[in-house]
Amino acid sequence: MKKLSKIVKSESGNILVMALIVLCIGGVIVTPLMIFMDTGLTSTGIKEEKMEEFYAVSAGVEDAVNRIRINYSDGGFALPQSTVDPPVAYTLADTINGRTVDVGIEYVWLFEGISGLETETTSPSDLLLQGSTYDAAGGRRTYRLLIGCSEEVSKTKLVKEVSLWLPAGFSYFTGSSRGITTSNPNVSSHHGGTILTWDINSQFQDMPSPAGWPTTGLPLWKALWFDFTPDREPLGAFPWLIAGATDDLYWDTTCSTYRITSQESGGTVQIESYTSRSRLANRDSQVYGDYRAIGGSLERDTGSDNIRDELLSPAEAPSATLSDIPDGANVLVAYLYWSGWMKPTSAPADTYLDEAEFQVPGASPVWVTADEVQILPNGTNGWSYSCRKDVTSMIPGNGNGDYKVTQMEGITDPRDLHNSWSYAGWSLLIVYSHPEEDAHACFLFDSFFYMDEYGGGPSWDPVEFEVPGISGFQVPHLAPADEGARVTVFVGEGDDTPSWGPDYIKFNGNKLPHASDPYDGGTNPQDNVWNGKSSGLSGEFIDGVDVDTFDATPYVSEGDTSADVTLGTSLDSWNLVYIVLSFRHSVEADDSTYPVGIITYLGG
Repeated sequence: MKKLSKIVKSESGNILVMALIVLCIGGVIVTPLMIFMDTGLTSTGIKEEKMEEFYAVSAGVEDAVNRIRINYSDGGFALPQSTVDPPVAYTLADTINGRTVDVGIEYVWLFEGISGLETETTSPSDLLLQGSTYDAAGGRRTYRLLIGCSEEVSKTKLVKEVSLWLPAGFSYFTGSSRGITTSNPNVSSHHGGTILTWDINSQFQDMPSPAGWPTTGLPLWKALWFDFTPDREPLGAFPWLIAGATDDLYWDTTCSTYRITSQESGGTVQIESYTSRSRLANRDSQVYGDYRAIGGSLERDTGSDNIRDELLSPAEAPSATLSDIPDGANVLVAYLYWSGWMKPTSAPADTYLDEAEFQVPGASPVWVTADEVQILPNGTNGWSYSCRKDVTSMIPGNGNGDYKVTQMEGITDPRDLHNSWSYAGWSLLIVYSHPEEDAHACFLFDSFFYMDEYGGGPSWDPVEFEVPGISGFQVPHLAPADEGARVTVFVGEGDDTPSWGPDYIKFNGNKLPHASDPYDGGTNPQDNVWNGKSSGLSGEFIDGVDVDTFDATPYVSEGDTSADVTLGTSLDSWNLVYIVLSFRHSVEADDSTYPVGIITYLGG
């Protein structure tokens, strides 16, 4: 019988076999592995190259957006201002990541690509739109859209829908609509941003009016509020509405839209972007600049009883002098404001009061017509109005010299005088640039506002109005002698009667002027600032009008990016024509969202 025998042999030579096996397997694996690694490295290199190209062309878009927002046209070309102007093309002065970037800017119809609105039209003038934003709670921001009716026959016009375009990165906060509707809007995408559309389908006169707002007279205002995120300014947002039997399109005519293209010369990556701006909100800038303001009155009180009873003749009209704008300065923008009170039997028409006779240094007086007229009822005591005219082209040299308004339309009837509400005054606001000037961020609020008397009720507790949206600057380190912030306010119907107070202005919770204010010199008591005595103008008495300048430096600190300004009253009543603020601004911190040295409109 055979037996199974245990086979026992030496293991000598096995290691050679294993090595040969490993070499064979390695030969199979290593070659494709090396090919894969080479492909991966090549792919990574391509990806990095494309990213560098993308960052380069993104810089081209950013440059174009900045040019559009400040209407800056360096390089020998003018930015297009309408659809009939040809597009412009330019190359960035510096290479980006070693790449040459070509940029194009084209003015496009505001509603290009929106179904039913593709045809360019002119906005009718009987309905007006005005948007503004301010901080809200919970990391949100509030948008307020004012809708005004300027003609009696248009009160019955059917407002079908109201819309607003928000730029990329902003979202409507659900459930936040209020005012003319509490419904959530329909949401759609457009040009990288979002269109919000509210269905209204109501006659203008039947839309709800905010509590306490006038319900009669012209212009008549309605409002829509809503919240959005994040809590920052949605630069480029613009509103419109559809109204009337023929679906008339109304929009904020200060808005314009641009298409931007950016591409590396000879490259394959191109970015197309859209941005909008308000033509009034941004002006030419050399980055470093500031503002100056002057003013005067065309009425006087002959009896020293705070009742203006005499209208000055053109020959009697006083002049106001600008003398401290630096030599070599460039006037960026100049606005002439005039404002007065009248007591007609009904609301006055714009055309009755939209002209003033204005005289600049070295020239004869000429009549100018306002670009904007705002009319408000002063309770049951007549009407006040404010007019604004862009007079930039009329300002000679660097802006220094003697100016005057010799006549104002509308203030002629004897009923417009002999009243404690009577006033008629003007102010010139100039923003300039100069290479040796410090960098400033300037903000202008000129939505006409009436502060009613007895606002605080029987106890005469003050009522307050807060100026919205003062943010977007950054205060740098300030030396002891540096001015960090300055405020100028143009108020109509100021009275030097302390017993009618208190009326005051607060900056970050502190009443102005402070004890060592260099502009004041004891001109304006903190509880009677609207007294017809104008600080900043050597304490000049301007009967019934205040053009007051205050230093707010003690109330700002390095790193500040926002401020609060509040105006209050108790017994007295007055009209706010404008308030302008200037902050020292850190150029290093500027992200071009708020270019320094220009006016940013805060809206109303």
